[in-house]
Amino acid sequence: MDDLAPARFDQASAAPKRAAALGRLKLLEAGRWHPPFDSRPAARFIAVRGRAGVGKSTVAANLAIALAGLRSRVVLIDLDLRHPTQHELFGIAAPVSGLQALLHDQIETMEQALTPTSVRNLHLVSGEGGTAIHGGVADVEQQRRLLAQIWELDADVVIADVGTDSGGDLVDLFEMGAMRLVVAAPDARSIGRAYNLFKEQVVREIDYVSGGTGEGSLLLAALQDPDAKPMQELLARITSKPNLRAALEQALQSFGGWLIGNQVRTSADADLVHATSRLIA
Repeated sequence: MDDLAPARFDQASAAPKRAAALGRLKLLEAGRWHPPFDSRPAARFIAVRGRAGVGKSTVAANLAIALAGLRSRVVLIDLDLRHPTQHELFGIAAPVSGLQALLHDQIETMEQALTPTSVRNLHLVSGEGGTAIHGGVADVEQQRRLLAQIWELDADVVIADVGTDSGGDLVDLFEMGAMRLVVAAPDARSIGRAYNLFKEQVVREIDYVSGGTGEGSLLLAALQDPDAKPMQELLARITSKPNLRAALEQALQSFGGWLIGNQVRTSADADLVHATSRLIA
C-alpha cells in the first residue's frame, strides 16, 4: 500500500450513518433489496476493489493486519467467490468452510466460518471451503441471509476483498454501508479502470436509492450525457418527489471512497495518483 489519496470521503458522515440491519430490507418496485437509511452503531465496513494485477488482495490483507495491530477486532472476508486467494496469502492450506458453505446452508452461522490467522485479533472468512458451487452463484435470498450475518458480526472492522468480476446484490448491498477503497497501479489503463469503478458505483447507488422510479431513470440517463449538468442541478429537477430527492442527496453526500495507489515507485507515479484523486473528487 504505497500511496493513499482521498477521493470524496467524509469519515464523519459515511458508512455508520448508512449501514442498516439487513433484516429490515425493503423490496422496492424495481424488485431489488435495499437497506433503509437508519443509523446502526456497529462495525466499520470497508470494501476493497481493483482490477486484476494491481495488488488489491494484498492491500486488503495488509490493511486488515495493520488494523488488527491497533487492537481492533478485524474480520477479513474474501468476497471473490470465483477465485478466492486470501487464505493463500495468510498461508492457510485448509480454511474453515466459508462463504460457499454459508450460502448453501452447509453451515449455519458466520461464526462457524471464521478461520483464525497467525495475526492476533484477525479472522478470515474464506471464499473457499465447503462443497464448491459452480460459478459461486447465489440467489437474492441466499445473499440477503449472508449479508444479515456479515452486518451482525462481533467485530470492530469488517473488510471485504471484492473479486474483480463480482457484482450483484451481494457486493452492491455490502458497499451501501461501507467505505469504498479502489486500488490502482500508476498507469493510464489502471487509473482509467479505477475511475470507471467509482463512476459505476455512483450509478448503482443512484439506481438502488431511486428504486427503479421514473425520476431515477431520468437522472441516470442525464448522467450518461457527455455534457451532463452538475449533480445538484440534476437533483433540483426532481420536484414531484421531495422525499426521493432528499434520499438521493443524503446518499450522494455520504458517498465516497479512497483511491489507493499501489506499486508506486517514483514521484511521477505518486503525482499521477494524486492528480486522479482530484479528478474523482
